[in-house]
Amino acid sequence: MVRAEKIIELYNKASRCPFDETLNLTKPESTRIIYSDDDSAGVLLDYHSEKGVWRIIFAVFDSNNGGKGLLRSSMKFAKNEGMDIALIEINSSDESPVWQKLGYDHCGTMGMRMMLSNRKLDFINYNTVMAQTNDA
Repeated sequence: MVRAEKIIELYNKASRCPFDETLNLTKPESTRIIYSDDDSAGVLLDYHSEKGVWRIIFAVFDSNNGGKGLLRSSMKFAKNEGMDIALIEINSSDESPVWQKLGYDHCGTMGMRMMLSNRKLDFINYNTVMAQTNDA
């Protein structure tokens, strides 16, 4: 899982989140990684067999790769490989407009996790209100 750890490392460097994410895969056999040749960009996905959909856990592209269409290309590659990526797991510091441009405009929760989806799914709570507060 060296490449997965590299993706987490890049994510933590780029994230404005006040804590570092860690790699904690409960089912490594259902995890896939899409990465750039130089390991400076990548997407970490997992498959929800009980739900029949793929979820992006982490997506990161270093500052040299921003705006080059690598995320869109990664999504297209996944689709061509038969992966139905229905969910994006996000935190409050993630850039949701990027995902909205790709069609992930339904916001909700799955347990304690914030999710974006590209369609309404019956196992996502879309009634949850999420707001970012600015402490003065």
